[in-house]
Amino acid sequence: MSLLDRIAPGWAARRAAARLRGEAYRQRLETLRESLSAFRDYNRTWNRGPTYDAAKKGRTEADWRSRMTAADADVEADATTVINRARDASRDDALGASIVDGWVRNVVGTGIHVRASAANAADDTPLTEWNVWADWHWKRWAENPALCDVEGRKSFVDFQALVERESVVAGQAIVVMSYRPSAEGPGLQLQAIEPEQLDLALTRWDETGHDVIRGVEIDPYGRAVAYHVYIEGHPLTNYVGSRSGSVRLPVSRVLHVFRQDRVRQSSGMSRLAPSLRDMWHKKMYRQYTMIRARLEACLGAAVQSPEGVEETALRGVLDRGLSDGATQTTAGGSPEMTFEPGMVWNLPAGKTVQFHAPQTPGGMYEPFTRVQSKEIAAGAGLDYPTVTRDFSGNSFAGQRQGLLELWKATDPETRRIVDHFCRPVWERFVTLCVLEGRRGMARPVGWDDDIQRAYYLRADFQPPPKPWIDPANQGTAAKIGLELGLDTFKDLAAERQKRWSDLLEDKAEVIRYAKTLGLTLAFETPSTPSSSPAPPAPSDAPKKPSVPVLPTEPKPRGTPE
Repeated sequence: MSLLDRIAPGWAARRAAARLRGEAYRQRLETLRESLSAFRDYNRTWNRGPTYDAAKKGRTEADWRSRMTAADADVEADATTVINRARDASRDDALGASIVDGWVRNVVGTGIHVRASAANAADDTPLTEWNVWADWHWKRWAENPALCDVEGRKSFVDFQALVERESVVAGQAIVVMSYRPSAEGPGLQLQAIEPEQLDLALTRWDETGHDVIRGVEIDPYGRAVAYHVYIEGHPLTNYVGSRSGSVRLPVSRVLHVFRQDRVRQSSGMSRLAPSLRDMWHKKMYRQYTMIRARLEACLGAAVQSPEGVEETALRGVLDRGLSDGATQTTAGGSPEMTFEPGMVWNLPAGKTVQFHAPQTPGGMYEPFTRVQSKEIAAGAGLDYPTVTRDFSGNSFAGQRQGLLELWKATDPETRRIVDHFCRPVWERFVTLCVLEGRRGMARPVGWDDDIQRAYYLRADFQPPPKPWIDPANQGTAAKIGLELGLDTFKDLAAERQKRWSDLLEDKAEVIRYAKTLGLTLAFETPSTPSSSPAPPAPSDAPKKPSVPVLPTEPKPRGTPE
């Protein structure tokens, strides 16, 4: 024992206890280290392969090759080839064209209608007069290709269909918003741009130091800041404008619609990509089967003669059989016969005729093409009946379930077009109407307030109506939903691509006219005034910001004067 331990025995005891605890901790670590080492040795000896079967790399997986790349690297390397093949399939392949039409038909259909729904920010009451004028200006602009399209060919609904078509075939749709003043309407004009018009040779923009990937300039965080486009002409044509170089357009002028499948993906990929290989194989199989069928349809025969029979005897038969003056020999000098219905040959002794009868082995064409069509449709995101238009062999319940599943696939695409195309165009259109002082929309009260301006820009986007598969049952379900408060009349009207206020006004107009004729309609219900006033709102309820209110005097529906 040291002198210090004799002077402070308590401190010495604590030191001894700490040493014992440290030794015990060291021994436990050593035991754990030996256990881990033994476990590693066991793993190396008995469990050499990966845990997941998908990660195994054995003899049977030798031809299963994959690579680790970023999203933009995948798209940049393969996009040109895939787009070329997808455009070829949409032109020349029946299933490819049907897939594109199926997406356009179910996503856009007769068009996504836009209706103004501006309101007062203070109390959310509709601005009826403003909405009437906004709808009127929009209808004149959207339905007139000379106003809304730089090319003067497409209405706004045509643009929607083209955006969806390009999204399916090329994987992305690009529309540039321009301004050209016009006395007939707002100066907003749209210009559709193909992905092939992007400057694919540019990889960096020196003025900002940003990377440019397939014409899309992105910042360090992957956000698109500009687009480099051959906007005048097309780089694949001989237009003069296409030789003047690309133009840098800020992102505020460009509407870029595509489905982002991976993080930091700045361009889209064709929806046909998973199905293009199968479509090509099916097309080749069909072509070869058709060639074989054409060979089977050809009538051919061979005249056999035993050794020693002279050819001159056969010549005599041909001379007697070709009374119509047809050629007796082919260009190569071989005998040629003419076959007629009911003819009888009188061949020389020893001569026989053997007809060619090729046979296609098995009847696998239809089963093979059906399975291939199902896989192609599934790879493109649609179902087999929608792509092939074959609704046979399916029950009513199966067709209804298939249609519901189809809507689950197409509804998100409709929402994407609304959010990334229709809504930005509408907001830019309304803003230009205000700045240009269009009738009924010139600098409204509260426009400079951010909240009230957002209320002026509100609109209802009504997708194509979905037909009722079972009107009786679905009508009952809609009625129950209204009674239980699960649905609103606004929602049901929007599903039919109608505005709820228009439906009520139309119904009231019909009822008034029926009364003048002394008729009572089946859907007419007596009005019952409320017996008690509505309860007051609680005093602690949040209040909306006070904003000057526009006059809301109702205006007759229709074209304003």
